[in-house]
Amino acid sequence: MGDIIETVASAGSFKTLISAIQAAGLVDTLKGKGPFTVFAPTDDAFRKLPKGAVDELMKDVPKLKAVLTYHIALGKFTAADFVKLKSVKTLHGQDVKIDASKWHLHKYVKVNNANIIKADIVADNGVIHVIDKVILSVEESERVLSYVVKDYMITEINTVDYDATVIDGAKVMAADKNAEGYVIVLKDGKTAGIVTERDIVNRALVRELDVSKLKVSEIMSSPLISVDPDDDMLKASELMQEHKVRKLAVMRNDIIYGIITANDISQHCGDYVDRSVRDILRWSAPLGI
Repeated sequence: MGDIIETVASAGSFKTLISAIQAAGLVDTLKGKGPFTVFAPTDDAFRKLPKGAVDELMKDVPKLKAVLTYHIALGKFTAADFVKLKSVKTLHGQDVKIDASKWHLHKYVKVNNANIIKADIVADNGVIHVIDKVILSVEESERVLSYVVKDYMITEINTVDYDATVIDGAKVMAADKNAEGYVIVLKDGKTAGIVTERDIVNRALVRELDVSKLKVSEIMSSPLISVDPDDDMLKASELMQEHKVRKLAVMRNDIIYGIITANDISQHCGDYVDRSVRDILRWSAPLGI
C-alpha cells in the first residue's frame, strides 16, 4: 500500500504537492506513524492560485510549511466521519471547516471552500482526500494570496454591437466556452451596457417580443457598474451587493479590461469575502445580472 508520501507520489497528479512537501521538510513527518488525514490539492488546484504564488511559497519555507500543515490533521478521518463533524484540527493549529450537509444528495463534501473530489484513499499511515483548491487559513490567505480584481477577472470579454438583435446576442452567449451568460454592448467601440441571459428572459421572452428584431440596446442594463482592475475583491463584492448584481465590468478610463463575477469571488476568495458573497448570491438571484 505505502505510506502517505508514497501513495500521493504514485498518483501522478500531485507533483506540486510533493515538491512543496519536500521543500517544507515535511517528508519525515508524513512518513511517520500517524495516522494522518491529508487534504491533498491536485496540480490543477495549485494552478488556481494567483500567478507567482507557488514560486513565492517555495522560496519561503516557514510560510510554505504553515500552508501545508493546514492540509494535514492528526488522526484518520474518513468521508463517513465527516458527516458527524463540523471541523477538524490541523497540524497548523487551526481548524478547517467541514461541510457534509449535501453529501446525501451526491454533492461534494467541502473543506473550507474546497471540494473533496475523491475521498478515502487509504495509506499505511492514514487517509488522503483529494481537493480541488489549496485551502488557507485567514492569516495565511492574506499573506499568500492577492485579492486584487485583475488577478481573478475574466479577460475574454463577450461583446456585441449596439444595433445587434437579441438573437445575435444570445448566439454570442451560447458560443462562450465559460458559459458566463452575458454580452457587453458596444456603441462606436465604447461600452454602452450589458445584457444577461436573465435580461433576455425577463425583458424579451416573457413579454413575447420578437427577439430576431428586438435590439440588445433595448433590453440592456446601462450604465455599466464597474470596478477598477487594481481594486480589492472586497470592494468588488460590496459593489455587487450594493447594486444587487452578480457581474461587474473591470474598467479604467472607459476602457474595459475584463469581467469579474460573484462566482469568481466565491471560488477563489470565498473565505476572504464570505459574508458579502452570501449576500450577493441571495439578493441578486432574482435579477441574474
